Amino acid sequence: MKDRGPSVSTRRAANLPHTAIHMKRPDTSIAPCLAAVFLLAALVAGCSSIPAYRGGPAGLTPVPDPGYSMEAGGALYEDDSIMVSVTEPAPDELPGLFSELHSAGYVFLTVRVENLSDARVIFKPSYIRLTTDALDYSAPLDYTDLYEVARERGDPGEILTPVREKFYDLDVTLRPGGSVERLLVFRERSSGSDDAELRIREVYVGGTARDLAFGLAVTPAGAPEKTD
Repeated sequence: MKDRGPSVSTRRAANLPHTAIHMKRPDTSIAPCLAAVFLLAALVAGCSSIPAYRGGPAGLTPVPDPGYSMEAGGALYEDDSIMVSVTEPAPDELPGLFSELHSAGYVFLTVRVENLSDARVIFKPSYIRLTTDALDYSAPLDYTDLYEVARERGDPGEILTPVREKFYDLDVTLRPGGSVERLLVFRERSSGSDDAELRIREVYVGGTARDLAFGLAVTPAGAPEKTD
């Protein structure tokens, strides 16, 4: 996926006519206030045209690509040695802290890795990056990151206990025939991003490393609410 820069809109101030400098002082002092009122009214009108979505913020879901297949609503890469799948978890499947973070805009992806080879497979979460067309470049949150997030909400030990084994943290080593399935947790995406890519680097099968990439697209969390 080719990253493109964020769309930036600029507004030039209109050149005032020469006679404007001769306006009376009271009129000059009122003009900025009137301009602020008009700007606020325009912003409110613009916001009312944007549909609100039920069920929380939009998520990211895999999209078709020649490099992998699509099965059961997710992306699936498979060769003779490994199988890696990426799916978007349902919000009601996220426990405790993760449900709260999802509502706050955090991104969750379920990644499953299976070792189909006779060698060991090493999966490195710290080598994974989530990129977007708004130039985001994010690493998944590890235990230390989530500890800080939990500490802002209360007792981090108590809050993290229900989710401790649900997310990727350190490297995972799989023996032949072994598998693992956990969540990748990312902070909020930049507003305005429509496309993303999950880059999984250096998945080792024995002494050979593979780099994988999965395309993602923004999916609304629910049907648009009616607006007056």
